[in-house]
Amino acid sequence: MKFQNVPLLLLDVSSTKHGRMIVGATLVGGMKKMTALAFLSGVLWSPPSPGQEWIHDEAQWGPPDAPFLLSDSTLYIGGSFESARGVRIDDAVAAIHVKGDTGLHLSGVVSSVNGSTAGLEKLGPGRLALSGLNTFHGNTQLRDGTLHIAGSDALGKRTNALLAYQGSVLSYAPGATVFNQLHLRGDNTAAPDGSTDPASWALADSVQWRVDSGVAVQAGNMVGSIPVVKLGPGTLRYTGIASFPSFVTVNEGALDVDWHLAGTVRVNSNARLEGSGTVRQAIIHAAGVLSPGSGTGHTAAFTVTEKLEFQPGAIFEVDATAAGPADSVLVAGTALLDGHVMTRAGDGDWQPSTSYSILQATDGFQGTRFASVATNLAFLTPTLSYDDTTVRLRLDRNGTPLGEGGETPTEDDVADVVDENVSPAPQKDNQQLHDRIVVMDKPQASVAFNQLSGNWTASVRSGLLEDSRFVREAVLRNAGTSPSWSHAFYSSANRASTGGTPADERDIGGLVMGMERPISSAVRLGGFLGVQQSLSRRRLAVADAKVQSMHAGLALATRIWNTDVTLGLARTWHKIHSHRKVAVAGLHDALSGNYRGRTMQLFGEIVAPMRWLAKALGTPASTISPFVRMAWVQGRTDGFVESGGAAATHVLPARQSLLFSTLGLQAAHVWDTPAGSAQWQGQLAWHHAGGDLRAFSHQYFRDSARQTVFASEGLPVTRRAWSMELSMQADLTKAVSLGVGYAGRYSAGRQDHGARATVRWTF
Repeated sequence: MKFQNVPLLLLDVSSTKHGRMIVGATLVGGMKKMTALAFLSGVLWSPPSPGQEWIHDEAQWGPPDAPFLLSDSTLYIGGSFESARGVRIDDAVAAIHVKGDTGLHLSGVVSSVNGSTAGLEKLGPGRLALSGLNTFHGNTQLRDGTLHIAGSDALGKRTNALLAYQGSVLSYAPGATVFNQLHLRGDNTAAPDGSTDPASWALADSVQWRVDSGVAVQAGNMVGSIPVVKLGPGTLRYTGIASFPSFVTVNEGALDVDWHLAGTVRVNSNARLEGSGTVRQAIIHAAGVLSPGSGTGHTAAFTVTEKLEFQPGAIFEVDATAAGPADSVLVAGTALLDGHVMTRAGDGDWQPSTSYSILQATDGFQGTRFASVATNLAFLTPTLSYDDTTVRLRLDRNGTPLGEGGETPTEDDVADVVDENVSPAPQKDNQQLHDRIVVMDKPQASVAFNQLSGNWTASVRSGLLEDSRFVREAVLRNAGTSPSWSHAFYSSANRASTGGTPADERDIGGLVMGMERPISSAVRLGGFLGVQQSLSRRRLAVADAKVQSMHAGLALATRIWNTDVTLGLARTWHKIHSHRKVAVAGLHDALSGNYRGRTMQLFGEIVAPMRWLAKALGTPASTISPFVRMAWVQGRTDGFVESGGAAATHVLPARQSLLFSTLGLQAAHVWDTPAGSAQWQGQLAWHHAGGDLRAFSHQYFRDSARQTVFASEGLPVTRRAWSMELSMQADLTKAVSLGVGYAGRYSAGRQDHGARATVRWTF
């Protein structure tokens, strides 16, 4: 739709020497158009009330869907607000004056009308933000204050130029890319009276680049030699060409030069100069950083055409890779050296000794040297060597034991085995693992030792011992109640990390079915069979295990002196499929193992219903029953050999025995139903475990020549916990009853929530 068909309010605004504004307004279009405007949008722009000089909010412009036309005038903004309305630029420069400590955000489209080639002019010490998909054809003049570019099309057509004057601030939003050419202007005489204040002139000799977070890009070329100051903690990438000898100071954050900047760059404390481009000169002050590339581990070459100077305390950051390339600086002139070289090694298949050329200067170093060199690699020592024009970095294995990277006894045991010598020295027992760990920093080495250990196998076994309770609880809940019964259950458990062993989660589901017959008037003997499956995992897919189990056992139920006694024996056979990953820096391996296990348990329960209490309270349908349970459980797992690479282990058989005890209180209430009866039950209990609570696995690396066994500790069995159960059982017919319930178990750093369903039938 052409602009001429849209009714607009044309502002005729003039300024006096006292700054007064808005002396008249003219509606563009006839009565028909005005009627259409009222019908379609119901809006007309309303000027400020008489005597009011500043626009303070969007409401003063009327409804937000009315486009706004800027003619030969200056718009004065005295408050902070955002406007999404369209803005039209007519045949003269559109000047916007923003008062100090305020900001105007134009998020609508700024466009040109009537073939206008006029642009925007930013005045005043305040902030103007542009974020729309703007299409205007004129240049933008940043005379004063701050212009915030919040979109790649903020400055209209990409052929437009941005003229930034001394004392102004050019602010970039994260992710913004500016393709427009940037002109640095050295005089500000065109700014009208009252457009600046003392705060604006604090940095009056420079144009300020500001990026408060993230990365922004200035892709357009730069013209002019006015000083530039980089501010804000974010990164500004300069990908254009600046052929004029400007002077750039990096005060905050990073300046990433990726093309050509024909000037001198000064890097102050805690600021950074990065990139793969070219500058004329660079001066790195104390605590300032020169880092070729983007500072993220990708190597690059940075070029200085005349002179590079590292002052005392300056930092030269070098990213090095295992494949050979490293960051470097090429100086077509003199390099004056001082400060520190910091080597950051990336992931990869490193060798124990590697050499790199990191700096070349055609006119030499005039006898200067770097003061020190360091690396993030805990087990390699960096050294620098010099000739007339080149600085070389060499990384060699030092005498630091790998155990220095361990933080737990398990990690220390793994480190000692990996660092073990074999004949002929200095060969290592597992050279492949050693060569990958020796080039890690200490935190990486600690993670590697933890992943290389067998603590996952130990954690899986301790989980199986804890889960032995499900078949036990199914028998104790149903024995002596019905000739036939079935009990289905599901539970989800999580265990927090302990002593450096990672946390894990598991889901358990199963079904137990039993039958029993009386062998005397007070004793019933039964048998049961069951199946169970659990899926255990560590977070971030580091390890997982699938365990398929089968149960079989006998149970004896009797009543002695008004006390219910149940005894049981159960045996469980497990098939375990385990997977784990080792993924740290340059060390990667996928390991798997299949093995079997068995669990044996003897258990018993004594329940003493206090029926006398119910009678005394006059509620014979309700009972309260204290109970005590004991269980001896022993778990065994076979030995097995993992498949995989150099990190694969040969795991030895293991055995672990425990004694579980429970003290609790049950409550039940029974009432009659048309089908028979129903009851609800509640239970609170305290649980204690003793014996071999700590779970260990013993193994050696499959490819080890000496087969040195090391121990790894998994998550322990919970020592103390308390539980709560709620359930309801009801007769469906005279022969069948159905029960459902919730069971939760809680302890420090651990929770287990489950559901169960029970079916009992008589035939």
